[in-house]
Amino acid sequence: MLRLIKEHKRKKLLQSMQKHQHFVIPNLKDVKTVAVLFVANSQQAMEEAQAVVSELEKLQIPFCGAVVEAGKCFRNAAARDEYIEFCSGHNIEFIPKASLDWVGKPADSAAAQFVGKHFNLFLALNNCNCFTVDYLTQLVDADCIVGMNNN
Repeated sequence: MLRLIKEHKRKKLLQSMQKHQHFVIPNLKDVKTVAVLFVANSQQAMEEAQAVVSELEKLQIPFCGAVVEAGKCFRNAAARDEYIEFCSGHNIEFIPKASLDWVGKPADSAAAQFVGKHFNLFLALNNCNCFTVDYLTQLVDADCIVGMNNN
């Protein structure tokens, strides 16, 4: 029953935030700012996130990002700490599962990185349905939003 209430609350929240935007697909040479949002739900997803960060650094495009912890994907506490250290060293905020409210909405400090800033390109790299990623995506002001799901 609580799960149904939570899903209903999530759906209503996303519907109230939904906006219609005119998207401009930028040429890569015109991209000046990038925001990236990842979901840490498997070892493979974390490796893909590291690969994207590496490519953005090679292209010398300024970026910021966030990683949403969405499951038990770390082998142990040391692996989790190592990944958090990687994130902090690359301007990526790690959003732990414990910082989400009962619906899945992150604390305002987690969203501060995306709210009120304009990005040329926003990458939502979620390989699963994740309400927190959908919520943060609605807060972004970007010329082009690219996602792995149809959400």
